[in-house]
Amino acid sequence: MPVGLTGAEVMIAANQLRIALNRAGVSVLRVGCEAVGETVFNSVVASAGSKAAATERALAAHLAWVWERYGWV
Repeated sequence: MPVGLTGAEVMIAANQLRIALNRAGVSVLRVGCEAVGETVFNSVVASAGSKAAATERALAAHLAWVWERYGWV
């Protein structure tokens, strides 16, 4: 939960996003999360030299899944 918003504010923002996506004809095909353990995170940071590399690793895995599932669209 974002600490800068209350639960009610998050719900309002989510509803506004839902309405905007609906109007634009956009739908969510998949929602996912990848947990990166401390050992893996520290290893990635040590080898790549930045914390952002751990995010990049997860994003690359997600994009590979999208590519394999849907191909180039």
